[in-house]
Amino acid sequence: MIILENACAYKDYLGIVFDAMGFNGSFEMAGNAIHLNIVSETETPTKEQVLEKLKEITLKKKKQELESQINAICKEKITKGFISEILGSPHAYDLTLEDQMNLQVLIVANIDSVFRCAEVNNGVVGNKTYKKHTKAQILQLAKESLSFKQKLIIFYGREKERLNAITSLEAITQAKTTANNEINTNKTQAITNITEAKNRSLSKH
Repeated sequence: MIILENACAYKDYLGIVFDAMGFNGSFEMAGNAIHLNIVSETETPTKEQVLEKLKEITLKKKKQELESQINAICKEKITKGFISEILGSPHAYDLTLEDQMNLQVLIVANIDSVFRCAEVNNGVVGNKTYKKHTKAQILQLAKESLSFKQKLIIFYGREKERLNAITSLEAITQAKTTANNEINTNKTQAITNITEAKNRSLSKH
């Protein structure tokens, strides 16, 4: 039997370790320790070898999980869209794939058209309706949407670069904290931008 002390955080990945190291067996939890019963047709691995492989696989899997979360967050933020003042006051625009495609079609057509958006009053987004936009406004909207999308992609791309550079499980926790702090900072900035846009709109009247 091999006893891995203080290894309970790795238990979800033990099955992968068994396959990777080519042995069968079972395990049970005893407090924070993992008790392994290994059945191997070749030389039985040492405790150190098992623990090293377990940490390696756990790190790899956790990085993959975090990268998936980062991709999902980035996609969600793009889809939720942004605030623009092209109509003279703050309006919220979605950026679903359908919205992006419709915007591209209107640019190619080079025509005035309606486009779905919602007024923003005191930081509160109203119901989205189709409002008239000139072709110049549509072109400006496309530029703003591209800038908004690119900033998000770059921001979360850098988060993934930081994640890929991590070489220890301990650093994963720090990476989560850092990412959450930066995400919260972005949320605060977004609220500030809405407020500033509203104030600029009020000052015009």
